[in-house]
Parts: sequence; C-alpha cells; structure tokens
Amino acid sequence: MSKGQISIFSFDSLVYRLVWPLLILLIGLMGVGIVFAPSMTDANSIVTNENWSVTLANQIRTHESAQLARGYTGDPEKFHEASLDLSRSDMSARMFGLAYLEDDFERKASKALSDSSREAYGELFDRDTNAYSRTAVKETLYEQGCVDCHIAQTVGGNTRWKLDDPAGYYEFSWSMVDTIENGTRIIWANVGGLSFMLLFMIGLLWFIFYQSITRPLQKVTGTAMSIAKGQLDESLGKESDNEVGRMAQSVEEMRRRLREIIMNLRVGADDLNRLTYSVYQGNNDLNNRTQAQASALEEITATIGGITTGTKESSNGAVTLKEMAREAGIKANEGTEVVGDAITAMRAIGDASSQIQTMIDLIDDMSFQTNLLALNAAVEAARAGENGKGFAVVANEVRNLATRSATAASEIKSLIQNSNERVNDGVQLVEDSGQVLSSIVEAITRVSETSELLVASSQEQMVRVQEIDSAIQQIDNMTQQNAALVEQVSTISEEMGSKAADLKSSVAYFETGSEVDDAVGQLLPESGAYVEHIPRLGRHDE
Repeated sequence: MSKGQISIFSFDSLVYRLVWPLLILLIGLMGVGIVFAPSMTDANSIVTNENWSVTLANQIRTHESAQLARGYTGDPEKFHEASLDLSRSDMSARMFGLAYLEDDFERKASKALSDSSREAYGELFDRDTNAYSRTAVKETLYEQGCVDCHIAQTVGGNTRWKLDDPAGYYEFSWSMVDTIENGTRIIWANVGGLSFMLLFMIGLLWFIFYQSITRPLQKVTGTAMSIAKGQLDESLGKESDNEVGRMAQSVEEMRRRLREIIMNLRVGADDLNRLTYSVYQGNNDLNNRTQAQASALEEITATIGGITTGTKESSNGAVTLKEMAREAGIKANEGTEVVGDAITAMRAIGDASSQIQTMIDLIDDMSFQTNLLALNAAVEAARAGENGKGFAVVANEVRNLATRSATAASEIKSLIQNSNERVNDGVQLVEDSGQVLSSIVEAITRVSETSELLVASSQEQMVRVQEIDSAIQQIDNMTQQNAALVEQVSTISEEMGSKAADLKSSVAYFETGSEVDDAVGQLLPESGAYVEHIPRLGRHDE
C-alpha cells in the first residue's frame, strides 16, 4: 500500500464507515433478539392460541348446529359439555357466563371482547414454574334454537334474547412449555439465519464497496497526493462511469488542465523575465537619454542666457543708436538750415557781384568814351596848334587817366569775374553740401527707423527668448518627471523580476514531464541602482 492511502480495515476508511452501521444493526438485532425473544415468543404464542381457540370454537359451533338441526331437546349443560369434549385432549375447555366472572382473566376477557370486535382474548400464566395459556372466545346466539333455549332457561320468561347477542365465553387452557421452547428455537433459528445473511450481505457489500468505491478512491487519492507533491505526469487512467468514475475523470481533467497551466506558467514566467529585462534595458537607455537631454538642456539654457544678454545689449545699443540718430538728425537739420542760409548769402553776394560788374562795365564804357573824348580833344588841340597845346596836355592826361581807369576797371572786372566764379563755386559747394546734408538727414532718418525696428525686434526677440526659456523650463520639469518615472519603472521592473523569479521557483515545484528550459536568468540589479540624479535647471530671466 502506497504512502498516504488508507487501509480498508482502518477506522477512517470509507468502506468501514459505510459498513459499520450495518454491523451495529446486526449487533442491535442480536441484542433485540436476546432481550425481546421471550416477549416475542409469548406474543406469538398468544396470537397462535387465540387463532387456534377461535378455530376450536367454530368447530364446537358447527357440532352444536348439527345437533340442533337434528332436533336436540336435552339438557343444555350436557349439550355444551358434549360439544366441549370435542376439543384437544391436552387442553381443557369450559364455558363461563356473562354474569358469573370468577377471576381477573375472566373480567379482562369480558371487557376486551365486549368493547371491541375481537373474537378472542388470551394470556400466559405461570403455574408451578410452568407456563400455560388461557384463551377466551366470544360466544353468541348464532342459532334460533340457542335463542329459544336461553329464553326458556331464563327465570321470569325474558324474551329480550335475539340472534348474535353475547351469551358467554369459551375458555381454553393448556400447557405452553413445549410451545414456548419450540417458538424460542424458531426465533433463534430465524435470528441466526438473519444474522448469517446480514454477515454475508455485509461481506458482499464490503467487497463491492472496495471494488467499486474504495479502490478507485485510493487511485484518485494517490493521484491527488501526486498532484499535491507536484507530480503532474502520472495519468489516472479510465475508470467506471459511476459517480466515483466521474470524480476520477474530473481529477484527471484537473490534473491535465493543471499540467497545461503549469507549462503555460513556465513559458509565461520566462517571457515575463525576458520582458522585465527588456524593460530594464529600455529604462536604462531612457535614463541615459534623459541624462543627455538634461545636459543638452543645460547647454541650451546657458546659450539662451548668452542670447538673452546679447539681445539685451543689442536692444540697449539700438536704443542708444536711435537716440544718437535722433540727435544727429537734429544737428543735420540745423546744418541743412545753415547751408540754406549760406546759399542765400552766396547768392546775395553773386547778385552784388553782378551789380558791381554792371557798374564796372559802365565805368569801362565811360573810360572808353573819355578816351575817345581825349583823343578828339588831342586832335582838336593839334589843330589849334599852340593854342591848343595846353588843352592837348590836359587831353593827354585825361586819356591816360581814362586808360588807367579802363585798366583798373578791367582788373576789377577780372577780379569780380574771379570772385563770381568763386562765389558760384561756393554756391555749388554749399548746394552740394546741402544735398549731402539732406542725404545725411535721410540716412539718419533711415538709421533712426532701422534703430526703432531693431529695438522692436530686440524686444520681440526678448519675448521669444523668454518664451523659449519658459519652454525649456517646462521641458526640464518633464525631464524631472521622466526621471521620477524612470526610477519608478526601475523599481517596478525589479519587483517584476522578483515576482517572475518567485513564479518560476513556485512553478518549478511541479513536474510535468515536459520541462521548459529557462531562457533568461535574473539579470536585474538592485532597485534604483542605475538611476542617476538629474539636477534641475535654473532660470535665466535676470
């Protein structure tokens, strides 16, 4: 017998639990037979005697009816005594009337037979340690001759008797020793036969229970114990189609399904281990990328800080340039006004020079006329001879003076022409200077407009830089969150690896007959071992 199985003779076996009530029943029946056998014998004897007494009473009635039919008219007592003599030789028979009840038995019999439809009443008695039976049978007026006889025998001429009225009782008594002994032997024979049959049935049931219940249950129990030990490769086989067989089929189906589940769990545990390691690798890669992203964000933040400083300086320079351009525009406008005044003055000088040129032309014309007059005066003086000699001298002097005047006027005219040329050149230069100043004013205006655009662009660039800095801060926050998630995923992956290892260890307890090799070992490090600290970025708004 394998370990874990229960012997059929054990108090805990199912067969014993099914059969021991029958054993108790058998013992109880034997005890009941021992205790109640005498009572049963007495009761059976009383019933037998009552039935036999009724039969004897019927025989007596038949005999008396035949006598009455032949016209018997003798003494009624002798008539009844002759009839009673027909009873068995080993018994005594008599009659007693309704009015003369001599002992308790007669009174009990009278009461029992008068109050019910019973025909007989019997009891057993002991006399000198010997048992005997007394049985009373109800006697009625069953023939009209009996009615007439009772009416005739009644003192006073009672005429109330009629058919079927109770007329008295037959009493039969005899020894019950042999009867009781025979009954006891019969009862014990019956008890013995019944006990033997019960023992045979118990043995047969024991064998049937063992073959149909205990043995299959032992196999089922053995399979269940094997399953409990983790041995899932032992098949239960085909059993009968009864309740135990269906239970065995259920256990076999459970073993098969459990074997499939364990095999799937092994494969799943390996897959979970591989996936956990993949998560670990991916998480480690994500951590490295997060570190790189944080470093890049630091560099970008530093660059943005430099851009912010340069943009502020450019904005300040643009504002200064705008102010200088505004002041230069004012000065250029003032210079343009001065140039305009200078051009006006130059043009006035040119006009004055033109007037002087006109006067010089007049003087030159007067000198020419004077020279002609002097020449005419010299001619006239020559004609006058000596009289005109003094006038000739004067005319000569006048002509010399006119010549010098013409020469001086010519020189002045030349000077004035040079001066006009210089004035015209100055006017042209001043006009050119005015145009240059106008160009400078326009350039300064454009520079001022460009400075305003540069200031606006710098301010807008500052806004954009601040937005970029804010976006970088948000990216930094998300990077920190990613770092926290990386650490959390690291912890979870370690727990997954631990759970996968526990699952593999638990599943390894079972033997399925088709082992699955471990593809991936426990490769995960301790929780958070590779998750580096990621610093938070500062802001560069100042």
